[in-house]
Amino acid sequence: MRSRNHLDNLAQAHIFNGMEHRGIEYSVVQGVERGTWKWFAVIDATMTKAGQAKSKPAAVSDAKRAIDRAIAPKRD
Repeated sequence: MRSRNHLDNLAQAHIFNGMEHRGIEYSVVQGVERGTWKWFAVIDATMTKAGQAKSKPAAVSDAKRAIDRAIAPKRD
C-alpha cells in the first residue's frame, strides 16, 4: 500500500517536527532561499497539503488554515 509507506517514509526521515493542529501533524521548515518557509501537512493517507510563505509565522498560519479547510464539513 503506497500511501502508508509514504507516511512511514516521512516519519523515518524526521520531516515532521512535532507541530499539531486539530489532531493533524504538520511541519514548517526554512527554505533554501532567504525569506522562504515551507509547510506541509498529511491530512490522511490520501491527502496532503503543502505551501510556502515569506515568514515562519505566516507559514504556520497557512498550514493551520489549510488543515481547517480540509477537515471542515462539506457544504451542500
